Amino acid sequence: MSERVERFEIQGAPRLSVRLPAGELRIVAGASGEVVVRARGAEADLGRLIIAGRGDTVSVEVERSGWGRWASIDVEVAVGAAPDLRARLASGSLVLRTDAAAVEVAGASGDVEAGSVAGRLVARLASGSLTAEAAGGLDVVAASGDVRVGRVSGAAAVKTASGDITLGTVAGDLTAGTASGDLTVSRFDGGRLEARTVSGDARVGVPAGRRYSLLLQSLSGDVRSDFPCCAPGEAALGRLQVTTVSGDICLSAAEGN
Repeated sequence: MSERVERFEIQGAPRLSVRLPAGELRIVAGASGEVVVRARGAEADLGRLIIAGRGDTVSVEVERSGWGRWASIDVEVAVGAAPDLRARLASGSLVLRTDAAAVEVAGASGDVEAGSVAGRLVARLASGSLTAEAAGGLDVVAASGDVRVGRVSGAAAVKTASGDITLGTVAGDLTAGTASGDLTVSRFDGGRLEARTVSGDARVGVPAGRRYSLLLQSLSGDVRSDFPCCAPGEAALGRLQVTTVSGDICLSAAEGN
């Protein structure tokens, strides 16, 4: 196992562009004003890895030819400020151990673990789960894996084919759907929620004092709401629409009420 280290001076917030066929990508806190890239793998593979810097952008990618024949390469990037990250990982995981300005990641096989993302967190995952503490906005499509985010400050859109969706507080509008999994929102502070499950339960926490117009429908499951629908003529603050094919629906008091 060999190591390759490259250092780049950065004046502003770093922009990272990473494209790897296999291995773990780790973003960690580093010294102010620089980006340090440490790559570990076979010496022959490290020699064909392209690490370049231009302005505030640092890119890490393999040679265009022979993408499918690459061995695993682990890359650690140390940044002195919250980065704007764009990553494409064919077979590998992404771990962020520092705050990020924005994240956009696509992966065929591997998990994504993030801390706090100030802007949008966008993920397209074929086989892997996503976990994050917080995001300014959320846009996730996952074929096989769970999605867990502690807080979303803006709008959120989440779709999974096989996996649970677990969200803490959602402050903006939410669109969510899962074919085979449960949907849980601990506290919904937004104006409009549209959610659908095929074979899974849906649970949504609603703050006290909020009024919504409701559409709750389950083909073969129980529906329970601790909050009344608006009476005719009353103004609703928003709309909750939750439908399931085979699953229960429950609206309850939000955490913190």
